[in-house]
Formats: sequence, C-alpha cells, structure tokens
Amino acid sequence: MSNRLHLASIVLLLAGLPVLSEAGKPDQTGAEAVKKPVSASIVETKGRKLTPPAGNVRVKYADGSTDTWTTKGIAMEPQVGADGTVGWYVCATDAAGKLDLEGDDTPTPVALVVCRGGKIVVTFKDLTNPRGWAFDPDGLHVMVYEGAKHGPGWVRRFDIKGGKETAQFSFADVDDAAKCPAWAKPFFEQ
Repeated sequence: MSNRLHLASIVLLLAGLPVLSEAGKPDQTGAEAVKKPVSASIVETKGRKLTPPAGNVRVKYADGSTDTWTTKGIAMEPQVGADGTVGWYVCATDAAGKLDLEGDDTPTPVALVVCRGGKIVVTFKDLTNPRGWAFDPDGLHVMVYEGAKHGPGWVRRFDIKGGKETAQFSFADVDDAAKCPAWAKPFFEQ
C-alpha cells in the first residue's frame, strides 16, 4: 500500500468511514474473526467454467459484506453451518498446484476443510470418492457422502472438534429413508 493510500485510510478510519483496499472494496482484514458468515460461494478462476464449480471461497457476512477466504482456486462446494462455521472441499492438484481434473473435466475433492472464526479447525483427508457433504444441524458434526458415481454409497459422520469418524451408514441395501439414521437421511436419494 502506498504512503498516500495508507494516510488516506487512516483519515477515513478516523472519520468513521469504511477503509477501502486498493481494489476499491472495503478492507475485510480480520473480519473472519469477528463477523458471522451466513453464506458461501465459489468465485471461479478466470477462463474456467467447471461443473461443479471450483475456485476460491467467498463468504458473505450477516452485515452483507463479503470476503474471499481462499486464494489457490482449488476449493469447491462451500457451505455455512447454522453457527457460522464454514467448510469446503479442497480439490486434487497437479505438480504445478493447478486443478487436476478427471477425464470428464470435473474437479476431484480430496479433503474437507472446516473453519470457525476464520481459523481451520479440522481437515478431513481420508475420504473415498466424496460426492457431497453437509453440516449436521447439531453443529458438532459433518457428514460426507462417499461412493462411486453410479450406485449406492455411504455416509460417514465426523466430529468437528476431534476430527474423528463417529458413525458410518451404507445405503447398499436400503430402499426406505425410514431405515436410515436421522443424520444420514439428507443423503438417501443421492
């Protein structure tokens, strides 16, 4: 930041006006520690339109401001829990750190990152063909749906605080959602 821009930022701050970054947007430095995220989306990298979208995680806060939490362009499927916890898949990369796409040009998730207050709480790396995930309404767990692209899969439930798997449920022989544990039901039709 230039001295002139730095001085202007100090004047605006003292005047009670929002400080703008060099890009002309409000400076969100440290916002993740004090503001509550309410939604998250992917900002795709330039020139790439992937399905599902992959790129950087942009978080929207309760006050309407936004902030980009990642910079490598290898995230997908961000979600926000009821308590403001944020999570997303990290995708496979090639030797240069760029997205390593499958044969059908889809990104491959290899880990799930969970953050609270802008800090990584846990990273789940031991995933097998992850196809979807969600925060448990209890705010203490995440569920990851895994399996081949075709056919029944299974759901694993993980404790956010300790990072341990606490339950697993297979859909292989289930034909009725009533036979599923409550935490696995959201994934029954996948």
